Amino acid sequence: MATKAFQEGNDLLKTLPSTTGACRDDAVRNITTAFLPLVYSTVKCIAQRFPWVDQGDMASVGCIGLRQSIERFDPTKRVLFTTFAHHRILGAIQDHIRDSNDIPRLMRESRHAITQLNQQYYAKHGRLPTDTEILSL
Repeated sequence: MATKAFQEGNDLLKTLPSTTGACRDDAVRNITTAFLPLVYSTVKCIAQRFPWVDQGDMASVGCIGLRQSIERFDPTKRVLFTTFAHHRILGAIQDHIRDSNDIPRLMRESRHAITQLNQQYYAKHGRLPTDTEILSL
């Protein structure tokens, strides 16, 4: 079913540059509807890595990325729309996650590194390391 919708969306994309006014709005709406499964599949993949982020928020931001990709897509570039749109959707969601995160990236990376060190130490010694032992690692 998604393949048929994708094909209809691709057909509409070809006619979009020559469409104006209310017809253009309808075409953009139909293209958006046709490619919504692409947004949902992208959200599903990202949600596995970021389970604390609301999937509804990611879907909303992904739809904005999809609309931007529809407006900016250039069929003469010989790139599949699904590839182009996927990158725009993914980028919009990642920007949203970065913007909504209060912890700076470097601090998140440091916290992740310390967690990994704790896990490695625990696996080797059967206990969590002390702060002094963490600093010496």
